[in-house]
Amino acid sequence: MNDIILKYSYSPGFYGEFICKDLLISRTSETQLKFFWYFDLGYFPDNDEERRQQRRFTTVKDKLPEALQIILEKIQKSDIRVIVPIETKTDKVEYTTSVHASNEYYKLNIQNEEKHINIPYHFSDALIEGKDVELFFDFHTKLKAWIDEEFEIVSEGKAVKLNKGNNGSS
Repeated sequence: MNDIILKYSYSPGFYGEFICKDLLISRTSETQLKFFWYFDLGYFPDNDEERRQQRRFTTVKDKLPEALQIILEKIQKSDIRVIVPIETKTDKVEYTTSVHASNEYYKLNIQNEEKHINIPYHFSDALIEGKDVELFFDFHTKLKAWIDEEFEIVSEGKAVKLNKGNNGSS
């Protein structure tokens, strides 16, 4: 996949079987959606090789739905600006707003310039400004809904696959 115009990443941290969701969108609206799973086999292995064997990726390659393509094209031409958070430094510690350290973010091109947008828990608190901010929030909500639909499809398939494996070993 060439000419990436948007990267989206979300991770709740090491929580259960799901670790992160990553999405790449190319200029031709091709998508690569990757889900990163962690299978807990009842213990946490004490060496890196065993931990790596428990990790699994599911990759879905598709085309971005047309409704999302239209909104994304508008965002790329928008006036959205990223507000850089103020950092407070002492001689030992550096502080930034909680919005700065986020588990959900975008890297996208807006007016041919790469922008990094961190999404806090309340995404309306995102450090962005401009008359098209609501357009971005609309896109974010619809994109997450589409990713969640894909996630449900993949999750059900994963559950079926795991259940077959468990039945075969009993």
